[in-house]
Order: sequence, then structure tokens, then C-alpha cells
Amino acid sequence: MRERHWLEVMTITGHNLNLAEDVFKLQHLLDCNILKFREEVEDLTGAAVKEEQIENKLAAIQVCVCLCVCVCVYMPLFFIAGTAPGGHADL
Repeated sequence: MRERHWLEVMTITGHNLNLAEDVFKLQHLLDCNILKFREEVEDLTGAAVKEEQIENKLAAIQVCVCLCVCVCVYMPLFFIAGTAPGGHADL
């Protein structure tokens, strides 16, 4: 989960959590009675998982767009200029 999701957990539970890796423990969640807010936290974590899936798909699309731009725009320019990638003009 991202920090914004943890901030929402803090809002839901009404408790501040120290999210530092070397400090944060499961016991801290239990101490803020997180089980009392089970449904809200489940909704939040489900949304966090979906957001991550969308972010991963968008990143994959960006890679595809970059590859398409390289192949469809820049590669023809190399050949028009007489220089292929890697400095070889004889391709």
C-alpha cells in the first residue's frame, strides 16, 4: 500500500501510525483496534490493489508507446539520414 492508503487507515482508526520500516509492527495495527474497522480497511486495501494493477498497466502502455515511437518515428529518420543506430551507414 502507498502512503496515502496508510493515511486513510489512520483516518479510519483515529490513530497515528509510525510507518518507518524499522518501527512499524503488526502490533501497532492491533493496538489501534483495526479489526473494529475491518470492512472499511478491506475496502481500502481492495482499492489499493486495483490502483496498483492500473498503475502497472499504464506503465506497460507507456513502454509500448515509447517503443512504437522509436520504431515508427526515429528509425526511419536514421535511414533517411543514412545512419543506422550504432553508427553503421551501410544497413
